[in-house]
Amino acid sequence: MTKHLLKLLTAITLIAALVMGYLQMEKELQTLLEDQVPQETQFQELQLKPQILTGKNPEEDAFSGYYVLTEAKGWGGPLHIATIVDEQGVIKNILVLSHRETLSFFFRLEKKDFFQQFYGKKISDPFLPENDIDTITQATISSKAFAQAVRTGSHTLGRDIFDMQIIEEKSGWGFGRDEILLLVLLGAALAGLLWIKSRIYRYAVMLAAFIFLGFTLNSSLSIAHFGALLLGYFPSFREYPFWWILLVGAILTPLVFRRNIYCHSLCPFGNLQELNAKISGINLPLGKHISRGGRYLGYVLTWFALLVIFYKTNPALGAYEPFPTLFGLEGIEVQWFVLSATIFGSFFLSRFFCRFFCPVGVVLNLLVKIRCRLDKLLKAKTSCP
Repeated sequence: MTKHLLKLLTAITLIAALVMGYLQMEKELQTLLEDQVPQETQFQELQLKPQILTGKNPEEDAFSGYYVLTEAKGWGGPLHIATIVDEQGVIKNILVLSHRETLSFFFRLEKKDFFQQFYGKKISDPFLPENDIDTITQATISSKAFAQAVRTGSHTLGRDIFDMQIIEEKSGWGFGRDEILLLVLLGAALAGLLWIKSRIYRYAVMLAAFIFLGFTLNSSLSIAHFGALLLGYFPSFREYPFWWILLVGAILTPLVFRRNIYCHSLCPFGNLQELNAKISGINLPLGKHISRGGRYLGYVLTWFALLVIFYKTNPALGAYEPFPTLFGLEGIEVQWFVLSATIFGSFFLSRFFCRFFCPVGVVLNLLVKIRCRLDKLLKAKTSCP
């Protein structure tokens, strides 16, 4: 009875947070813009969709530029920018009005001067990633999203205000080397879990995942992925197939094969923790009550993370995992402290973070349980872990 009541309360609170999040009125983009420009700037609206404004400094009676307010879909959901253009159609500045990107990704863009490369460009330029715009490694989706927002705003301004004939160059399919390697890695991990019962083989897959998903791409699965999916904040499959392959692959394998292959072999942070335990040779025994309490703690943290994501309609705010800090080497003091404590704990308890704190493991293991319960309802003769 108590379990059923807790499940009901969990569902009710999450639904309530989701509804309240969508009902909250977000500040108008012009209000966000006014917070970032000199207080004396006066705006006049020229166009509504996308919103185009002209700015003027009344004290100097000087035109301060065209302000184009546009939106694009980033890694964590919608982002909004203001592209500031002078009278000759040259970009002067880019202001980020709001975004839902993971902070470590956004910090990387700022650190690498990503936005500065737009300054001085003409509004008729293509603004295509890997063409005339350089993306930032380990923040590729965010890079492409901001470039798209600049492209949309600049080209609209050029056509509607400057009467330019701008031919829109569409970006191609984003499927390439990384997506092929990810599919190979998923297949290798699944084969190792279902058919190839070799410890050496599993360690080889784990090492490949650690290098590829960890330090090369910094693309570990996060609760933010699930939050973005549930909020409807997901990027285009055409432009970002990697995001879809990683998330859908992790979700489908528990539902189809009743196995959580991501946590078993692919999670770079889980693999690092297992390596630490092997190095130390210590794996402290846990009593039944501690193991059960740790499992419940993971449920509570996952519930709270989703609560924050739904209420704030921002997947990045609920992503408390230390993965981006480790593999991106970017983060604030609290994140470095959590990361250090987690790594230290993994020398004494194998997969320390996975056992007690990881929301990704909670979600994927729940999917395994859902599939097993469906099998029982259908009276299928299958084995579940």
